Amino acid sequence: MVQLEEKHSFLKSYIKGEAFFGFWNIINKGITAINIFLVITYLDVYKYGVYLLIMSFYTLVADIFLAPLQETIFNDISRYVANKRESSAKKLYLENFTVRMTLAFLSCIFVFWGAKIVAGYYGYDIAGSFRILSVLFIIDAFYTSMRMFLQLKKRFDIISFRPVLHKIFRFIFLISFIYFFELGIKEALISHIFASLIVVIIFLPTFLKEYRPWRKIKTESGRILLKIIRTHGKWPVFSTILSSLTSNIRPWLIKIFVNTEAVAIFSVAQSFFEAIKTFIPNSTLSTLIPFEINDKKRAGDILVRGTKYLAILGLVFASLGLLIASPIASFAFPQYKSSIPLFQLFLLVLPFASFRMMAVTFLVALRRQKFLFFTSSIEIPIAFLSSVVLLYLFGVWGMVLQRIFITLVMGGLTYTYLLKQEYSDYHWENLFTFDHEDKIFIKKIWGHCLNLYKRKIS
Repeated sequence: MVQLEEKHSFLKSYIKGEAFFGFWNIINKGITAINIFLVITYLDVYKYGVYLLIMSFYTLVADIFLAPLQETIFNDISRYVANKRESSAKKLYLENFTVRMTLAFLSCIFVFWGAKIVAGYYGYDIAGSFRILSVLFIIDAFYTSMRMFLQLKKRFDIISFRPVLHKIFRFIFLISFIYFFELGIKEALISHIFASLIVVIIFLPTFLKEYRPWRKIKTESGRILLKIIRTHGKWPVFSTILSSLTSNIRPWLIKIFVNTEAVAIFSVAQSFFEAIKTFIPNSTLSTLIPFEINDKKRAGDILVRGTKYLAILGLVFASLGLLIASPIASFAFPQYKSSIPLFQLFLLVLPFASFRMMAVTFLVALRRQKFLFFTSSIEIPIAFLSSVVLLYLFGVWGMVLQRIFITLVMGGLTYTYLLKQEYSDYHWENLFTFDHEDKIFIKKIWGHCLNLYKRKIS
């Protein structure tokens, strides 16, 4: 385990990066809670359900046209940089930027002009809301491209600060609408869009400063992105689209099998759960692991011990969510008390989520996109069918039970594959042992945390 501090200083970078994300995450959750409180106070349960359905449609379209290949491309760029091939990394980054922005403009036009068609399938007048939201495709695509480069440069301080800044500006716009106009569905959407735009403008100078040294690098000729799509990249394109269809159709399934109000109740419970889940420190793994993946012993240690420690943290945060977050949420959001039992059931996911968090990160780094596509092909029909059956049998509770079931099955499948096919020297039993190397590792973590704290206060 001493190896973990060598070479690229994985442990030091991990702790430093997660410290940034953890600090800003706490502040972000506080501001998010205030924003949610404002929205659900001025929107009744039905209108909040409509608002969530609109956002789920946006996410669905964005995931289909903008999200595919993002992890794969970032992983390949990171590996090019690690192998001293920055001309290839620059070429791939610029190709990705061009394609993403083109697709963002097309998505904006598609949603703007097609809003009336989509709204025709829903009783509530939401065509205007879709048109307002269409510009967000362009804003988000531009920020995602900036974020990818800042992540490559390990600017975790900037990346982790973005959600906080976004929530602060959104709070300002929400308050402005409440005091000077009114707060409805369209105003809630506008506040989200304006906040996103302002944050992009603020971070643009930092991005340009970090990118400046790359301007001197000669761009490699040829089409790298097309080559990736033809080889290992074609698999995540399909799996991302299918996965998005499954996750973003959930609110619409709840509306069909229960009602619009149930969409709001479930989404609030899920928001509480996701807020707790973000405290699990995994934000930097996709950046750091590609630099370690060529050293099999080193990578195997990170996989097994990382999964074990994240599972323990998941159990800790689930307990804190049950004992502390539940009564606080019940007091702060009395109109959504029916969401609290759902949130408590959601917490069962946390200890097991670490298996998939680590496994998927490693599979992407190892370029095992074909296997990820295979698992998605299994997961998606199972997820859809189990959602329909469990919703029919148990109502909105069924959707939470479906999430627990899928997490257990797919987390176990992906982790077992890695142990058998990539890291055969390690076994499931290693997760349940605590040896001398664990003690050394924990001491190093504690030492790095103390050093980071001392530097911050000195």
